[in-house]
Amino acid sequence: MPGIIKSLHAVSHASHDDDVELDLGEQELERGKLRPEVVFVSLVDGKYTVQGRLLLRAPASEVYELLTDYAGCHTVFSNIAASQVLTGPDGGKQVEQLCRWKFLAFSGTFKVQLGVVEDTAARTLLFNLVQSSFMSDFEGRWAVAPAAPPPGAAPAPAGEQWCEVQHTLSVVPAVPVPAPVAFYTRSIFVKQVEGILLDLQRGLPRWRAERS
Repeated sequence: MPGIIKSLHAVSHASHDDDVELDLGEQELERGKLRPEVVFVSLVDGKYTVQGRLLLRAPASEVYELLTDYAGCHTVFSNIAASQVLTGPDGGKQVEQLCRWKFLAFSGTFKVQLGVVEDTAARTLLFNLVQSSFMSDFEGRWAVAPAAPPPGAAPAPAGEQWCEVQHTLSVVPAVPVPAPVAFYTRSIFVKQVEGILLDLQRGLPRWRAERS
């Protein structure tokens, strides 16, 4: 699941080959456009909530299809090493993922199991925690909707579409965070959501090319 916590003290992203020609999304990032907008929302009873939004030059239906491609999400989101779809005890859809973490000279992986609720008509996704050693509570929400091009965007070819992606992350770490480092922890989650949205922007053209 794209919204999985990368680890409380580990917000790392897979490097991209600098020798590879930049795709459209990366070119626009290099020009300082279309950066994700991410804000810290709240800290209530140990639960950190962060929300981000991003405009993408892509149809909303295509982006939603990418987000629900659970078996292929590891090719887009750098914190996911592997992912598979399971059926829960109640017959509902679940996703089990092997996630990467890295802190200073240390790195590793951990497994997490999430319940999934899809609303295809509304293009929304809800992920909730089933099992993880890194979190005591987790909720990841995604919403994708058609949008107008941003101000100052180059004239679009006929039929080109834009969409807005919103991602809300709510996490209660498995280990309570001491008050003196709470602000630092807030910044970690903000950077995490920003990184997830950047992965989405950079990975969309590659995901599209692999399916063509």
